Amino acid sequence: MDTERDILMFYHTSLRNVALFTSLGLALQAYSSRIENKFKSIVIYFGYILFLLIAVYMNLLLISEIKSFNNTKQHVENAWIYVPYTTIIFLSIVFATSVPTFLNKFNFK
Repeated sequence: MDTERDILMFYHTSLRNVALFTSLGLALQAYSSRIENKFKSIVIYFGYILFLLIAVYMNLLLISEIKSFNNTKQHVENAWIYVPYTTIIFLSIVFATSVPTFLNKFNFK
């Protein structure tokens, strides 16, 4: 990536992909709560967990890529670096609040 524009395009595309995986994960969680078949519900719930973990991993990759850029590092870090960290915190909160639902699926409560 040569120019600041290329880096920003990569950054925004990566954030869009993180949001896509997060949305799909949340949709799977909602769908799993409406299914009567317990096994199918659990499998779909694991899909939700997988999509959230992929979103967190993509955020971590984005952060490491941004830190490796040299020629426009200052602009990207000053303007945009906190968005992936905020997204990771949001995903962690969403995941933590879904633990009771997960326990309920296996009747651990």
